[in-house]
Amino acid sequence: MQQFFVARSISALKSYIGSLPLGVAIGNFDGLHLGHQRLATSLVESSALQDQNAIPIVLSFYPHPRVFFEKQHKNLSVDLGRLNPILSLPEKGQLLKSWKIAGMWLQRFTDDFANQSPQEFVEHCLLPLPNLKLVVVGHDWQFGKARSGNAALLRELLKPHGIEVQIIEPVMHAGTRVSTSQVKAALDRGAVEALPELLGRRFVMRGVVSHGDARGRKLGIQTLNIRPRLRYLPREGVYITEALIKDHRYPAVSNLGVRPTFGSGSPRLLETHILSAQIPELYGSQVEVIFHQRLRDEQKFDSAEALRTQITNDIAQARKYFGI
Repeated sequence: MQQFFVARSISALKSYIGSLPLGVAIGNFDGLHLGHQRLATSLVESSALQDQNAIPIVLSFYPHPRVFFEKQHKNLSVDLGRLNPILSLPEKGQLLKSWKIAGMWLQRFTDDFANQSPQEFVEHCLLPLPNLKLVVVGHDWQFGKARSGNAALLRELLKPHGIEVQIIEPVMHAGTRVSTSQVKAALDRGAVEALPELLGRRFVMRGVVSHGDARGRKLGIQTLNIRPRLRYLPREGVYITEALIKDHRYPAVSNLGVRPTFGSGSPRLLETHILSAQIPELYGSQVEVIFHQRLRDEQKFDSAEALRTQITNDIAQARKYFGI
């Protein structure tokens, strides 16, 4: 499969796909959970695409419509940090490519775009696409000004043009529809062990290893220090993790937080200690930290020695978890 592409206009999209047959799944795709995966796989596996060897892409929006409206209305009651994405754009691309999606059309969400009628959305965004064969949306997808259009209307508007619309039912878990809100609620609790049932994968934080203040080294517990990017993070605390370094997984234990034992005002940091290997200097290297299970809240200790004792206990629990 060719490199995943991101197009930010119809003209750019045409430069990637030419006049080849095309199928589009539409949605925010903000968490890429199991519901989003069903949309993507329904598109890829559709006979309407396979019979014509069509190109599957997703149409998403930037900024997220909810972020756009909250900022536009200056809703001070909303913590905009709660609207941070779960995945960065490169992470989305990597995952969508693994689902056999060829690329993403990232439509800028503006006042003019938000005020389009459903008919105008179809006329301006979908009908100009060359050789569009199929559109896939979720059963509750709404579009157009004041969310006045729905999936059934989209089907009605595209039928005269010979474009098929597939409407996909939600993925359910424990009697509730899998959603980005459900994923964020689990992250708020630190319930990372529940995320594979919502995401179809473990939660991962990616970042570049940076220099810290060497406190871990002074405690005899060396750590990789990663400053989180602007994204939605799990509840602060200590977690059993793995570190993916140069395609090799290392059992680890990680602390996500502000290190209150050493004073307030520290920026949030992910400190990861590798359990059973000596890792060479990795400053400036990209590392992925895979979250398995929460151990405890981050705590303030009376002394560095008390902290070291607790970390030793955390390491023992992580070793037991991995059987090492």
